[in-house]
Order: sequence, then structure tokens, then C-alpha cells
Amino acid sequence: TSEALAAAERAAALQPDNPGVRATLAGLYTESGDLPRAIEEYQAVLQDRPDDADLYVGLAGAYFAGRQLDDARRAFDEALRLDPNNRRARIGRA
Repeated sequence: TSEALAAAERAAALQPDNPGVRATLAGLYTESGDLPRAIEEYQAVLQDRPDDADLYVGLAGAYFAGRQLDDARRAFDEALRLDPNNRRARIGRA
């Protein structure tokens, strides 16, 4: 919802170094259809947490929603490289 997105944006402004807040914001951008901002936010968080398979799954979801299928596949592959048992990545890559 727009209220949740606004709250997450405020939280990210207050805590720009909090990867959890920024990951939540990225997910809300994806849900709202603002895919360029979602992708940008996921990529920024991944700079700080490059070993987080779930962030790659989120990034893949944003790419997939934007029909950037090759990028989505690469993000799912990276998630699986980091966590071969990640169920969401396995389903997304199938």
C-alpha cells in the first residue's frame, strides 16, 4: 500500500545504513510496480550484503516483474550459488 511505502521510505531516510529497512523498501517498490527503484534499492543493499541469497531472490523478482528474464535468471542463479537449498530461488529458477 502507499502508506506502507511512505513509512518504509521515512524509515530508510532515518536509517540509510539499515539493510533490513532498505530490503523492505525494495520489496515494497516491487509490489507497487516501481521496478527501477526496486532494482536500484536491491542492488544498493547487495553492495553491503553480497552473501544474502534472499536479497538476490528479491532482485530476481523485480527483474522478472519487469520482464528482464536474463537478469532474473542470473539473480536466481546467484541466490542458489549462495544457498543451494533456497526454496524460493529453486522455484523461481525452475
